[in-house]
Amino acid sequence: MDNSGDNLRSQLQMYTEIGKQINEAIIREWILQGHKLTGKFEAALREPDGVRVSQQGTDWVVEGWGKDYWKYMEHGVTGDKIKWPFAKARIKGLTDYMRLKFGLGDKEARSAAYGVATKHKREGMPQPFTSRTGYVKNAFELAEPTISNLIDYQIGQLIENEIKL
Repeated sequence: MDNSGDNLRSQLQMYTEIGKQINEAIIREWILQGHKLTGKFEAALREPDGVRVSQQGTDWVVEGWGKDYWKYMEHGVTGDKIKWPFAKARIKGLTDYMRLKFGLGDKEARSAAYGVATKHKREGMPQPFTSRTGYVKNAFELAEPTISNLIDYQIGQLIENEIKL
């Protein structure tokens, strides 16, 4: 009896669960580093398509999908890479951030946004090599035992299914 379809489904479920575990670890690290504000980042990783699993040849690929700005928060951006620190969209985003994070009024928030943009241009954002970068790397390290357990369990199940045949 060929149970390869069942094995593929089991592997797909396992890799999907691994992706979800990694996304949750990323969210925990994101929050621990103080990046949580609107909840949109976390919600994107928890969406049904926040984890995508595919098979490419004999390899399985697990991808997490979220907001595009994750990479800037993971690695930081040096000041020399911020070409337009006072661009309208950037100032608007920083102004909105100041309103939400600190409860500032419009004028104060805009003034603070220009101050932050100036500092970002000078020093980068978040300041590279501080504890506010590297949340994805940290999450993978923290999720490794859980991932190993999931894989060990799945391998055990596959072997058990083969023995039953």
